[in-house]
Amino acid sequence: MDLGITRTATFSIYDAKKGCYDYIKGGNYIDGNELIHLRQKIESRKRGLQMATKWSSDAKTGHGYTKRTEDVNNIGNKYANFRDTYNHKISKYIVDLAIKNNCGVIQMENLSGFSEYQSESLLKNWSYFDLQSKITYKAKEKGITVILINPQYTSQRCSVCGCIHSKNRDCKKNQAKFECVKCGHKMNADENASRNIALPNIEILIQDEIDKNKQFNKINKNKGCDFMIA
Repeated sequence: MDLGITRTATFSIYDAKKGCYDYIKGGNYIDGNELIHLRQKIESRKRGLQMATKWSSDAKTGHGYTKRTEDVNNIGNKYANFRDTYNHKISKYIVDLAIKNNCGVIQMENLSGFSEYQSESLLKNWSYFDLQSKITYKAKEKGITVILINPQYTSQRCSVCGCIHSKNRDCKKNQAKFECVKCGHKMNADENASRNIALPNIEILIQDEIDKNKQFNKINKNKGCDFMIA
C-alpha cells in the first residue's frame, strides 16, 4: 500500500499462489482531494488568526487577544480530532478490504521518519505514521500480519519488468505519471508503487536489481552505458 497526497492511499492485491495481481472491486485508491482542501482551509484560517493575534497589540493583552488565541487553539483541536477520526475510518476500510479479499499480509512503506525529510507542510503536518499505526493494530486484531518495507526505489521500479531508473518518474513535469524507460510500461505512479510494495520479498527483488545494474554499469563503463541511476 502506497501513501500519498492526491491519493491518500493506493492499494494493490497480489495473489502469491497465482503469481498475479487481483482486481479490486470499487477501485484501488482513496481520493485525497477532499482532505487536501479541508487541510488547506484549516491552515489558512489558522494563519489568519495567528497574524491577527500577533498584531493585536504591543502588550498582547486583553480579551480580544485571549479570544483570538482560544480560536487558534480550537482550530488545532478540531483538526486533531478530524485527523484521528479520518485515520480511523481509512484504516478500518483498508483492513476490511484485506479481510474481504482473504489477504493474510498487509505491506506498507515504512514512513516512521517521514516528516523529518518532508519539506511540504501539508504532508509534514499530516500524520501518516498515525494512519499506519491504526492500520497495524486493527490488522493484528484480525490476525493479519503487517510488514513495513523500505520505500526506497519503490517509486522508480517498474512493476512489470523490474527496471529501476530515476527517469521512470519525472516528478517535476508530471508527478502522477510512470513510464518505464526499458519496457515502455505506463501507469499511474502511485498504482505502480503500490504494486511494487505488494510483492512478497520486494526489498530482496530491488536489491537484486540494483546489484545487477551495478555490475552492468561496471562492465560497460567505457561504452557510455548506464542503465540504473540511483
